[in-house]
Amino acid sequence: MKKRTAKRPIKDRAFELDFVRGLCISLMMLEHFLVAACLVFWDFWWDYIPRDGIIFKLLSIGDKIYLSPWKETLRGYVIAVFFIVAGLSAAFSRKKYNGLLKTSLFAGGLTLVTFIVSEITGSDQFLVTHGVFHIFAVCYLFYFITVSAVKDKFIRSAIFLTGGTFFILLHVWTENGLLVWNDSFISALFVDKIYFISWMDNVFIIPWAGFFLLGAAASPLLYPHKTSLLPRLNAELNAPLKLKNILLKAVVKPINFIGRHPVFFYAFNIIASILLLILFGVIFIGVEWITDAINMF
Repeated sequence: MKKRTAKRPIKDRAFELDFVRGLCISLMMLEHFLVAACLVFWDFWWDYIPRDGIIFKLLSIGDKIYLSPWKETLRGYVIAVFFIVAGLSAAFSRKKYNGLLKTSLFAGGLTLVTFIVSEITGSDQFLVTHGVFHIFAVCYLFYFITVSAVKDKFIRSAIFLTGGTFFILLHVWTENGLLVWNDSFISALFVDKIYFISWMDNVFIIPWAGFFLLGAAASPLLYPHKTSLLPRLNAELNAPLKLKNILLKAVVKPINFIGRHPVFFYAFNIIASILLLILFGVIFIGVEWITDAINMF
């Protein structure tokens, strides 16, 4: 008879990081949907929707939201928080190079797919070379090189803090005209508003990698034991369903699920948005617009 052995205890996930990450991904998915609806499908549907109809009014509202200054400001905060959470979460990976491998493969695959689409359509606006996960891959590469080379976690935090602050200061100096970059593809890897790549996804090393490094610097201080900072709330989420926690589960669980699978939702939300808009157009507008949409390419 085999001797029973105790299972290895699994460390609690920091559900608050999953939640914040899921919230950021949800807002990014909403932005991608607005891009598809207001910048692409509105052109497809323009000749087929009445100007006083509900569809035109909804698209007008979506267009105003997408082009509003507060949306762009919110986008900056969301991306910054997204990178900070990624930096905080980097130390949680059980497989040392898991984050680097996943983000690199996804970033490379995204560039390959969008390159094929660009070749088919004849438009380089679809090519994604500076996406969120491209910058994540660079961040994870620097992170794991530092972790492998420097064993003391406090010295590592000091390096990450210095690097993160430096990248953000570079952004401030650039925005205020104190630092001038030449107009080149290499410069565009680092700085925004220099070299137009595509309207699909433009994220740059400066300043966003700085926020990742700030998160990585804070991680060993906030999460020394790699467990949730809110253990009671975490226990309530994982407890059997009761009347007192049903609302908590209904709100937090779906967003946490998105936060635990960011690559999947980030990758397929654009495809899902396009399919939903095609279905919406066929049901409520007809099929005539499809021919014009194809002819545009």
